[in-house]
Amino acid sequence: MSNTSTNKADRFYNPVEVLSKFYPFNFIMGNRSIGKTFGWSYYCLMSFIKHRKQFIWLRRYESDIAEIAPTWADNVSQKPTLRDHAITCDMSTIKVDGEVAGYFFSVSKAHKLKSISLPK
Repeated sequence: MSNTSTNKADRFYNPVEVLSKFYPFNFIMGNRSIGKTFGWSYYCLMSFIKHRKQFIWLRRYESDIAEIAPTWADNVSQKPTLRDHAITCDMSTIKVDGEVAGYFFSVSKAHKLKSISLPK
């Protein structure tokens, strides 16, 4: 990603570029406020709306989830393509129009998830 572009949209993080490489693991690091969280949350929500692909939102600790869950969708839900959808979150799920689109998981409790199948 180049920060020398004159196109404003090009100055923000785009997760599609990472996914196009088909690497088994991707670690995303970057400066603050370049759109990493916004880009991934938008990508995940649109993937659910268009293709019904569910996702997980992974954080290190359960306390991290407690901190972000109440406002997780506030910014991204203002995007014109998402304004017509009701996006709600609780401590375990992210719902779009009443359907479970994603799950919040913490790495600290991942040992409890061993061999648990998720619906989609």
